[in-house]
Amino acid sequence: MAVVTAAVVLTACGSDGGDKAASGDKTTPDAKKTIDAGAHGGEVKRKVTLEVRGKGALAQGISYQLGSSGSETGSLPWKKTETLTLTSAQQKVGVLVSIVPGSVAGPDGTLKPGACIITVDGKEVADNRGGKSDKGCTYKVR
Repeated sequence: MAVVTAAVVLTACGSDGGDKAASGDKTTPDAKKTIDAGAHGGEVKRKVTLEVRGKGALAQGISYQLGSSGSETGSLPWKKTETLTLTSAQQKVGVLVSIVPGSVAGPDGTLKPGACIITVDGKEVADNRGGKSDKGCTYKVR
């Protein structure tokens, strides 16, 4: 009887320590997989192009948000391309890119908004109807 009791006690003691160690061993690789997938496997790259079409000088500068904010002056046509690397979280909520095209002289000499376009991976995703809308172009890249 003493032998059976000793065997049960030893098994129970070994079981507590063993289960915790085994449990830790079983979940650690899964936890690492989750961390690795979120940090590396879930990223995607998107090639984003902001464009203002037309000819001639800009009456006002172009303001944009593409990874970072900026503004430029100069002449048309104007184009800026960047590759954005999106995490899995950014893919869910989106990363805002935008362009305010500034004003250009129309055929009659009056100022009108420049024609802006945003493309993502070669696909047009936003425009301001050739400058007919006074709003710029905005898009959430996912």
